[in-house]
Amino acid sequence: MSSMTNPPTVGFVGSRALWHAMAELALAAGAPVLIFGDETPKAPTTKAKTNGKSPKSSAKANAKANAKAQATSEWPKGVKAAKSVKQLCEECPVIYLGSPTDGARAVLQSMGPHLRPDHMIVHHTRGLEDHGEKPPFYRVSEIVRQECCVKKIAVIAGAVRPDELRQGMPSACVIASPYRDVVHKVRAVFGSPVFHIYETEDLVGAELGMALTPAYAIAIGLVQGMGFGAGTTGFIATRAVSEMARFSAPMRGEPATFAGLSGIGELLTAALRPDHPFVELGRTRVKGKDVPLENPAPELREGLTSLRLAAAFARNNAIFTPILLGVDAVIHEGRPIAEVARHLLAVGTGHEKEIRIDEAVRSEAWRLAPRGGAGKN
Repeated sequence: MSSMTNPPTVGFVGSRALWHAMAELALAAGAPVLIFGDETPKAPTTKAKTNGKSPKSSAKANAKANAKAQATSEWPKGVKAAKSVKQLCEECPVIYLGSPTDGARAVLQSMGPHLRPDHMIVHHTRGLEDHGEKPPFYRVSEIVRQECCVKKIAVIAGAVRPDELRQGMPSACVIASPYRDVVHKVRAVFGSPVFHIYETEDLVGAELGMALTPAYAIAIGLVQGMGFGAGTTGFIATRAVSEMARFSAPMRGEPATFAGLSGIGELLTAALRPDHPFVELGRTRVKGKDVPLENPAPELREGLTSLRLAAAFARNNAIFTPILLGVDAVIHEGRPIAEVARHLLAVGTGHEKEIRIDEAVRSEAWRLAPRGGAGKN
């Protein structure tokens, strides 16, 4: 662990499993850890909403709720619950955001008045926000910029397993940010001989890698559920990396990013993990079980939303992503798996490194578009 004379207080928002493991590392480095659960109810502003209680007493109730959430979670001993989001922002120069994608904007709005331009925000949110416009989604770093004054933003991505990290197994992640001082601050607290923190400036690519991985993990589950072997899994995983690179190109993501921890690293971890929720979803879909799209489990909600939004973006921008479109057709349209597999196997091939695909190669893939036209949602 990096030695620091007076390590700054580390602030976590939300209760991601990776945050629990990193909190242990921070405490071991001698850094105070302050947490604020994004599930904590916000203090009401009127007596009608407080059942006659004053805002002050409501704030105390809020702090108690936050402390209770901390006590009943998997946070290590030694962390302290912030009494308010204001306290967290005042005491923590770097804030680690782990809120679910669909709740990140509300959390940032509550933090906004208390954040300063010199704050840094590092997130580990694996999804895209649906805002019903064009483009059909925002990445979390875009939400941060829209809702507060913080400019120094980073994402932690990669193949790290929190349970393995807590057991001291060699682990690695990548932190993506155009700001080197954010990377240095994260490494100073968390870097160790067993936790390697790599870096990249490609914030866009790392965020998209995290958001797209669930879709391709479902594809791996479909392959495994159909009884195909390791070679087919490898085929799907490597073509998925190419699709991610093509998908990110309009947003200026770097193709090389997906050959690293936030691309193929995430997919390999998913394929090798027997209990990965999205791989398991793919397997169960082969058995004929429907996906609960109306009220999915919390661990599935982000990934299923990102799949739908990414597929719509790919169709509307004519991005060659046959696996992504095929998974979306199976999950959100109920298309027969055998039909989708037949179309995928009929898709032509080109140069392995080519990002642009000619029309002859594209032709069969667009049959996976929703019935009614390739360019419609």
